[in-house]
Amino acid sequence: PRQLSGGDQQRVSLARAMIRTPDIYLMDEPLGTLDAEHRLELRAFIRRQQLSLSITAIYVTHDQEEAMSLADRIVVMDNGKIRQIGSPSEIYNHPADLFVANFVGSPGMNLLNGQIVQHGDGLIFTHPDSDIHIPIHANIAPRRSVLTQRHEDTKTQSSMASKQVVLGMRPEFIRPANRGIPGKVILSEYQGSHGYVHVDTPIGELIMRSTDRFAIGEKIHLHLNETHIRLFDPDTETALV
Repeated sequence: PRQLSGGDQQRVSLARAMIRTPDIYLMDEPLGTLDAEHRLELRAFIRRQQLSLSITAIYVTHDQEEAMSLADRIVVMDNGKIRQIGSPSEIYNHPADLFVANFVGSPGMNLLNGQIVQHGDGLIFTHPDSDIHIPIHANIAPRRSVLTQRHEDTKTQSSMASKQVVLGMRPEFIRPANRGIPGKVILSEYQGSHGYVHVDTPIGELIMRSTDRFAIGEKIHLHLNETHIRLFDPDTETALV
């Protein structure tokens, strides 16, 4: 055993544990002490073994990428409190609150403070420091009962105005456009097949995932995919839709 590398020793230990057929596996940070290369290797090994043996596993980790890649269902916890339970897709695309929205994803969800106002037959998001407005798609617009904080159904349409919200948007749903939100590139993180571009805009800093390269200081416009907007209550920090 002393001649084995740390990764090999950990793999042997995991293999010894997983060769048994208990009702359930309990794993507490099994990859926590390994380097990046061995973590990826053993992560795949654990997933293959678990699927092959069809045994339930409870796996504790502080690495959200590890959780997303291994789990069928995830329990997101913060200081001993359950924040959300769901599939990796549900956790990522429909976070239950601001903690989950920011914690899950690398980088986390873009979050902007503003308000919902009535605009014709629809709703728009406005920012207090800018005249920029973002349409709220009908499929994700909060119900009237949400916007009026579940008061009586007799509330008029005007009562929906000036509802304070936090708008969330994942970086991959923001793209460069000929027109849209103006901004200036302040940081570009190249990661091979794609990169993350940090853009300073009148409504705050936005992070965009892109395959294009941008120079620091370059002026661009951004478009937010309206169908992937998420809205949160700034007081309770919970999702509105």
